Amino acid sequence: MNVAETTDHVFQCPSRDLIHSKFFPKFVELMQDMEILNDILDLLKVGLDIAILTPVRLSVDEAAMDDMDIMTDDRVMEMLENNKIRTDQREAFIQQTTLGWTRIFMGYFTTGWRTSTDNLEHRWMPSCTQLFLEWGRDCWSHRNSILYGPPKHRHQQK
Repeated sequence: MNVAETTDHVFQCPSRDLIHSKFFPKFVELMQDMEILNDILDLLKVGLDIAILTPVRLSVDEAAMDDMDIMTDDRVMEMLENNKIRTDQREAFIQQTTLGWTRIFMGYFTTGWRTSTDNLEHRWMPSCTQLFLEWGRDCWSHRNSILYGPPKHRHQQK
């Protein structure tokens, strides 16, 4: 079965598992170094789980899924029903879920993350965004190497 070559597929394809296993520990370490609240870390971990482990499911703006379909996912429901997580943090999670979790690999974080963590001592968004951009670039590089061969062979004149 051929899977449509979408942006989401580039990040969700099982052949990217080595890349994800390389970057996920870096993400957790970064968040712990920045002393990010466990609630935020848990929400982002669930979001990454949705981005990476969900069978290829297009994001809302690609119109192939009902925009509320992802909200019924068990992982999403568990976070939304957790009253120990602040309301503004759950709202940031909802915003990112609606936008699409694979979008973080292209630098798209919703404004809700910033406003829900305004009172934190460390500015975590720039470092986190940079890590996700590197993660996304590695996914694209891996995909291009599979389809077109190593970079040195792609650019040779024939």
